[in-house]
Amino acid sequence: FLVDSDLVPVPGNDGPQDPALVQKWAHPKVTSLREQLVNVHQTPEAAKAVGTAARNWVVAHNSAEHIGKQLMSRLRGLPGYKADEVARYRDSLNSLRREQQRRHRRDHGR
Repeated sequence: FLVDSDLVPVPGNDGPQDPALVQKWAHPKVTSLREQLVNVHQTPEAAKAVGTAARNWVVAHNSAEHIGKQLMSRLRGLPGYKADEVARYRDSLNSLRREQQRRHRRDHGR
């Protein structure tokens, strides 16, 4: 359920004047937004399926474990890579993952 939008500068952004560095966000086009909201209302099963698939993708690609693997891969390619420092980072990441799982179980009764 994609909504057409225009990229506009973030209000109050007093950052760099370089146009390539100016932060922008998507400002939805009202007509497109309205169409998609009607679509969601009229097809709740499809909306639920899309929402479930989106949630699953976010969980799979933004988990601490997934992000940690990406970071580890990038770290190994850097000059001055030190395995002992990475091991400490990995241990911290594992601790974070365990805490995330503990909170999830607490919040969702699992």
